[in-house]
Amino acid sequence: MTPSESMSSKNTQENPALCRPLVSIEPWVPQPTCSSKPSLACLGNEIVAIIADLLQCTSPATIPSLALVCSNYYRIARYAQHRLLAIDGTRGSQVLDHVEKSGIPEAVRHLQVRENVGGGVISRLCEVIPKMTGLKDVTWSAAGVPGRVLQLLQERPSIRLHTVAYHDYGPAEPDVLERLQANKNLVSISVGITYHSAEECRRWTQPLKKVLLSCPNLRKLRLDFGMPRSECILYKSPSEYCGFGFSSEERLPALEDLDLREYPFGITAASEKSPRHPYCMPYSQGYPLKMNERDFWARNFDWSRLTRLTTHDTQFALTVMSYLTSLKEFSSSWNNEAAKTFYEQVPSSLESLTVPNMACIGLENLLRHKSTLKKLTIHQEESYEPTWLQMAIDAKTLIAIRDNCPYIEELSLDISRDGEWPYEMLDILAGFRSLRFLKIWFELGVADSSNPVQPYVHFSAVRNLFKYIHEHKTGNRLAKLEIASGCPPAVALGLPAGGAFWLSLNSTTFVCKLSERDDEAERGIFGVSCTNLSREENEYLERVADGKEDLDWLLPKYEEFRVACHGPTPMQEWDVLCELGSIE
Repeated sequence: MTPSESMSSKNTQENPALCRPLVSIEPWVPQPTCSSKPSLACLGNEIVAIIADLLQCTSPATIPSLALVCSNYYRIARYAQHRLLAIDGTRGSQVLDHVEKSGIPEAVRHLQVRENVGGGVISRLCEVIPKMTGLKDVTWSAAGVPGRVLQLLQERPSIRLHTVAYHDYGPAEPDVLERLQANKNLVSISVGITYHSAEECRRWTQPLKKVLLSCPNLRKLRLDFGMPRSECILYKSPSEYCGFGFSSEERLPALEDLDLREYPFGITAASEKSPRHPYCMPYSQGYPLKMNERDFWARNFDWSRLTRLTTHDTQFALTVMSYLTSLKEFSSSWNNEAAKTFYEQVPSSLESLTVPNMACIGLENLLRHKSTLKKLTIHQEESYEPTWLQMAIDAKTLIAIRDNCPYIEELSLDISRDGEWPYEMLDILAGFRSLRFLKIWFELGVADSSNPVQPYVHFSAVRNLFKYIHEHKTGNRLAKLEIASGCPPAVALGLPAGGAFWLSLNSTTFVCKLSERDDEAERGIFGVSCTNLSREENEYLERVADGKEDLDWLLPKYEEFRVACHGPTPMQEWDVLCELGSIE
């Protein structure tokens, strides 16, 4: 093995400690062996607990080692591991029983309910939540927070509630919103509604309006009210107004984070007809105000606290732009010249920017934020037209960003390749001084699925790319690299063709992480994993790549494993394999 190949790798994946075998260990406070020498025993449990919490955030794999030092550190480590408690629909009761019997419910700071859970789990939750005396946040991602849980939380108004409400098909159930009215715990809500008519939309906007006006501590809001985007029928936007319908005296709470994907903004009667638009404009009939709703929101709501804005609505962002004096993070998928106005005139310096390509922002506008910019994403979905390659960032632009934006810590980019790996671009990326996280999207080849773009992205290739960047980096602390092969466009209206499945099954993402141990990281030891595979499959794939094990002939039948091991399969070959039953 050559010196350049001396960097070894090991697969280190984080595993949440949701349920461990119950072990009753009485903590014994350690004593220093020599009172004249410094000892960790002199720090006290409070200081050690702070260190353990920091380790849990920055190096979770180290916590089990801390637990093996002594019974006292075992207890502290278990507390740190249970700061976040996740409940799902399969093991919810077992997890809660374990936490309660371990005597550490007071260690829980953040409770997550990720899936719909049965009445038995909810009853156990209601029994255990009062014992979680350190609880600060509850994230309820399931369908509707039960009334019993809401009542318990309302008795402790310092607990922050984060929840969701989604509706795609079937009868509407807006009662999940009605239960949240006048809730002082509610800090964050994400609402995604697919509607087919104005009446169906109003069933959700009106209860949500009451929530927005009655929850004084709401700070984060995500709105996505839209017509179906991937059905066989093309729906026309209704002419009837179906939004919130705020009166001139009503106000949204002062938000800190707004994610506005889609919303049926009302249009005034004066602007509903014109020579260009002789028919009723969408959302104009029955709209109650004398100014367009975007203008009303901009002029009447308090935007002074907004630090993060994500929106696909160019007109809304331009309307509200002058009021965004505290904005730090901005994300948009605009791909038009009008977007440049926002970046030119927004009154604050941004720390985080997400744009689809450089053409929609311009290098000069990006460099306006060079003294504050810490996170930059330049990425767009692939297209069936051969335009992705043309819009990917070039070396000259990347050098300008590297030399003028010294504080970028997180960078995500579309990078092109044509027959060989773009080592020039990798050399430039390795020179970012403050870089900690890097994500690269490589083109799959949506425009010509019979000839995927080469060289192929697969396990061994990704490992070699990370080695190259690590060996050529100049002073940065790059600890994590993600490499994605393909970002296919969403399935559009109509019946999906066979090619749509080829795109999703042949796209993949790899994650490379340096070891959490400083001595191993210094020697370049890292782990590689494919996000489409399990931990065991990734470990097996690494042994195959190292030549320590032969490839099992059965595994390539699974498309995810085949793509991770060898890269995408050309469309014609893929069709043949499907017909022969060689792909499962």
